[in-house]
Amino acid sequence: MALLQPIRALQHINGFVIRLPLPVTLPPFVQAVKEFQQLGLVNKALIDVTAVDVPLIALAKNQSERKERALRQGLVLLVAFLMAPLHARLVSRLMSHGIGIKGHSGANQTLMRLSFNELANTNTMRQGIIRLFRDPSGKIPLQNRIPLPLKRRLGPRALEHLRKRVLNAKSHFLMTDLAVCGLLLSSIGFIKVAFGKLMSGKNQFSGEFGIVNTNVLDALYRHEHQGNHEALQAKTQLKQAITFSTAIGVPVFLGLLVRHGLKTPNPKGLNRFITQKLAPRLDYNYPNYLKSLKGWPLLSDGAQILLSLMLTMGELTSARSKRELKELAIQRNSIDAMFFFGAPMFMKALSGSTTVQGAIDRARFKVPHLVQQAARRSARTYLASFLLTLACVSAIVAKTNQMTRQAVKDDANRLTTRPYTDPRISPRTSPVGSPNPQPTGP
Repeated sequence: MALLQPIRALQHINGFVIRLPLPVTLPPFVQAVKEFQQLGLVNKALIDVTAVDVPLIALAKNQSERKERALRQGLVLLVAFLMAPLHARLVSRLMSHGIGIKGHSGANQTLMRLSFNELANTNTMRQGIIRLFRDPSGKIPLQNRIPLPLKRRLGPRALEHLRKRVLNAKSHFLMTDLAVCGLLLSSIGFIKVAFGKLMSGKNQFSGEFGIVNTNVLDALYRHEHQGNHEALQAKTQLKQAITFSTAIGVPVFLGLLVRHGLKTPNPKGLNRFITQKLAPRLDYNYPNYLKSLKGWPLLSDGAQILLSLMLTMGELTSARSKRELKELAIQRNSIDAMFFFGAPMFMKALSGSTTVQGAIDRARFKVPHLVQQAARRSARTYLASFLLTLACVSAIVAKTNQMTRQAVKDDANRLTTRPYTDPRISPRTSPVGSPNPQPTGP
C-alpha cells in the first residue's frame, strides 16, 4: 500500500515552516495510475504508441501508406521519447559548467534543477536551493549538505550574480535542446517522402495509390505540378530551408525571451507574462517517481506542444499534393489536440478533475475512506478517458481517409472530362477502375 497526503500539517524545522502531509493509504492500482500520470514524457510515450500509432497504422489506406506511417511513427518515438531525454541530460550537464562552482560539478548540475519560478528573484532562489539540498529523511542538517563554495554565494549580491549565471545556463540548455529536437522532428516529414519515393519510384502521396487508375493518377500529378524540374526542386529546397530555420529559430527566440524576462527587475506587461506564464510552461520536469529517471530533465507539456507543432510544420511543407496537405492539416492538428488534451478533457467531464492527484486534493478535507473512494473513481475514469482518446483518434483517421479517397476520385473525374492530350489516358479509361495499389514507372 502506498501513502498519499491529502491533509497537511505545519511543522517548524530549522526556523522554516514546512508543510508535512498526514498519510492516507492508497491501493497499489490507484497509486500506479497517479504516478503514471505524473511521469509526463513517459505517459505521453505510452499514449502515443497505443492511442495514436495503432489506429494510424492499422487504418492506413494501403500497404505503401502503412509502411510510411510506421516509419513516421517509429521516428517520432525514437526522437521525441527516446533520444530527447538522453540529449537533454547530456546538454544539461554540458551547460551546467557555465554556472562556475569549481570542483563541484554535482552542485552545478543540481542548480540546473531550479525551476524558472524559483529563479525569479534571490528570495525564491534561496528557497529553491534549500529544497534541492535538504535531506528528505531530515537526518543530515542542511548546512552539512550544501557545498562550501555555494554557501559563500548565498549573500544578497553574490546570490544575484549566481542567479544570472544559472539563468544563462538554463536558457542555453533550453534553446539548444529544443532547437536540436525541433530540427530532427521537422525533418521527419521529408524523410517520409523520400522513403515513399524510394518504395514506389514516384513523388506521389502513397495514400492515393489504388483509388483510381494508375495512369489517371500519374496524369493528375503532372497536371498539378506543372513546371520544369529545376523550378520544382528549388521550391522544395526553399520549403526545407524555411522549415528548418523556423524549427531552430523559434526555440532560440523563446529562450532569449525567457532569459530577458527573468533578468528584468520587477517585470511588468510582457515581461510579467513571460515570467509567470511562458517560462513555467517551457521548464523541464525532474521526476522522482522512477529511480531510473530520477534527476533527468524531461520535457514539459508546453515544450512538447511546441515540438509537436514543429513536427506538423515539417509534414505540411513536405506534402506531395493538395489532398495530402488537407488530410495532414486536419489529421495532425486534431490528433495532437486529442494527444495533449483528450484524456484530461474526458476526465474533467466525467469526474470533475483532470488528474488523480487533483481528485485527491479536492477531497483532502474529508475522512480517509472518502479520499480513497475519490482516488479509485478518478483512476477508473482515467482508464476510460484513455479508451475514449483511442476511439476519437481512430474516428479522425477513418474520416480523413474517407475525405482523401473522395477528393482523389473527384479530381480524377474533373481531369478526365478535359480534352485528352495525354496518350496514356484513353477516353474509355475509367478514372476509378483497375486500381493499382503499387504503381511503378514514371
